Amino acid sequence: MRHVIASVIFLFAVSSSAPVLAQGHGNGHAPKEQAQPKAPEAPKAPKMPKVHTEASMPKEHGKKTPTATTTTTTTATTVPTTTVTTTTPTTQPVKNAKLEARLANLLPAGTNMTDAAKGFKNYGQFVAAVHVSNNQNIPFSTLKTKMTGTNPMSLGQAIQATRGTPTTTPAPTTTTTTTTTTITTTTQTAVQTAERQANDDFRRAR
Repeated sequence: MRHVIASVIFLFAVSSSAPVLAQGHGNGHAPKEQAQPKAPEAPKAPKMPKVHTEASMPKEHGKKTPTATTTTTTTATTVPTTTVTTTTPTTQPVKNAKLEARLANLLPAGTNMTDAAKGFKNYGQFVAAVHVSNNQNIPFSTLKTKMTGTNPMSLGQAIQATRGTPTTTPAPTTTTTTTTTTITTTTQTAVQTAERQANDDFRRAR
């Protein structure tokens, strides 16, 4: 009898708890499904650079298109000016207005300066001879003949030869007889004065 009662109680208990268990499972939250990893995306194709056409290029307002400029260079021709020095040779005509104007006052009127300077070693000798002619009252043509002739003399020798007072001394050699002219102090002073005047003329003519 006890076993029967115990079995009835057990069955009753099981039947009472079954709906509760079923309700509890119905109200519960089902476990969430885990997210599946996404498949890697295919790489995108690189973007091609845009080609700007003349229509798409921005226009600059107010600016003009530069044009080529042609520059013409003019070369001026410079005529060289001759500067006369004491060592300027007299084989070629030398033009210097200041110097020629100075010498024209010391030479006979109408003298051609180019012709007068021919034959001298240089312009310094020529100008000094002009001053000696003016200072010592010796004709310029006479001095020039002695200084530019076959046996050219120095300015001092030409002065003494013109005055007729040369001092000659025979050379000690016996083969050929040569003579030397001793320049007197007066002649040396005359030459130095003329050379100084010539230097002043060259300085003023530069």
